[in-house]
Amino acid sequence: MTLSREGGKPFELTGELSDAGGYGSVYSPSFTCRSPSGQAADGRWYRQSGADYARARSRSKDRPAPCPKG
Repeated sequence: MTLSREGGKPFELTGELSDAGGYGSVYSPSFTCRSPSGQAADGRWYRQSGADYARARSRSKDRPAPCPKG
């Protein structure tokens, strides 16, 4: 199967970056983060910059990072 992207070019995937800060956008489901109220995940997906995601992950150590606002 060939998936196309803008301009008819084939869609390509690369390997995972070792530093998430290098990604333009990171999408994460709500069950991978902590809501501000501490309540259970609501099934949302969040988008944030790779730099913001990497910063949140480094601050949270081994715990889930806070969910992005928005």
